[in-house]
Amino acid sequence: MPAKAAKGGKRPGSKAPASKLEEAAPSEAKPTAERTKKSGTLVFANGDSYRGAYILIPDKRIERCGVGSHIYADGCVLEGVWEKDKLIGQGKVHFPDGSMYEGDLKGIQFHGKGTYTFPDGTTITGTFKKNRLQDRVVYNNPDDGENWLGKISAGDHDRLQSVKGMGQTL
Repeated sequence: MPAKAAKGGKRPGSKAPASKLEEAAPSEAKPTAERTKKSGTLVFANGDSYRGAYILIPDKRIERCGVGSHIYADGCVLEGVWEKDKLIGQGKVHFPDGSMYEGDLKGIQFHGKGTYTFPDGTTITGTFKKNRLQDRVVYNNPDDGENWLGKISAGDHDRLQSVKGMGQTL
């Protein structure tokens, strides 16, 4: 794979680039005589890989488009539909520790309705904005099987408060 194909990107929830793929200049997603739509597995110099649909651009860059999975060298996996080298709509993010996010994505951020599942199976469902939960959430502990309705206060993401008194179950 040519070196230019390994351009920038960020891991979900981080601000530091993990690869160089996502910094590729966006361009039209439609193939032309100079642009070839392909499908397959690409492996990058930093250890990341991408499996799915992409467009090969004449200057040897690639642009992810269509259904695909970007697998980071550390084991983090982004799955979904790509357009102009960015995730759009619904998708999944699998983390190396066994946790997972499934829901709306904007680029590589949790943005919209979604569910975060912790390694022990505990889930928290709500609306995310730039990877942060907003307002009302539903928390499910698989140990007791009950759902708890709670609220995330502005700036206080370490504490879940019940909406109508402690211990409100759904």
